Amino acid sequence: MLPFVLGGIELRARTKPDARNLTFVFPILCAFGGILLLSHAHAEFEPKSEFLIQVVHTTMGLLAVIVAIGRWLELRLGTQNGSREGRVAGVISVMALFLIGIIMMFYREPLMGGGGGKSTQSSAPTGDVGTRLGSDYT
Repeated sequence: MLPFVLGGIELRARTKPDARNLTFVFPILCAFGGILLLSHAHAEFEPKSEFLIQVVHTTMGLLAVIVAIGRWLELRLGTQNGSREGRVAGVISVMALFLIGIIMMFYREPLMGGGGGKSTQSSAPTGDVGTRLGSDYT
């Protein structure tokens, strides 16, 4: 739902000349979201899962910041005047947004273990603390 709302805001900002106050909403939200993706951590998971999640979130965070900077520069350099720099910034912004979309299409959170609620005693560690410590703690 959120991508459709953001897309509607950006479409209105691009097509309606009276919506000048909406033009910087999308780049500001992209920058904020990118900074959140770059600054948070997943310390409570298994190390391998934590690493995989952190790599994907860092990549998407950097791309979101690129989207924000590109769109901001596109707006500030004025693509209506035919500024070549503004068009280049806009193309870079769109390409970064496209890459985020590609990542999201194929992104899948690593499995955290747990066994799906089954109470089996296995020697392999899982994400469930009770199974890792033994049946005395469940």
